[in-house]
Amino acid sequence: MNNNLEYIKTVNTSESQLDSTLAKGLYFGEEAPAFVLGYISPHINFNSVSQKIKSLFPSETKVILITTAGELCTFNMEEKRGMLYNDASSTWENIVLQSFSSSMIESVE
Repeated sequence: MNNNLEYIKTVNTSESQLDSTLAKGLYFGEEAPAFVLGYISPHINFNSVSQKIKSLFPSETKVILITTAGELCTFNMEEKRGMLYNDASSTWENIVLQSFSSSMIESVE
């Protein structure tokens, strides 16, 4: 998990790691994120993963999920040796979630 910014958090995970502990890592202190944006590998079941992700946050948190051919890998470019995207040369099961605090996102419609 990368917490470089106090108003945006990012996690690169997999379906098996989606749980309340992971979700709490996307909170800002005790405050739930205002908005969660997720990028889901096209090689996993989008419907079941999206239901699971949405269930991890309160109904006030707006969640937008999309499938993608390549997830951005990190804010820390040194961590991935300069790669901007995760490897997509074969089958992968990445899920990248970005949470945004209410100090950055006032409302989502």
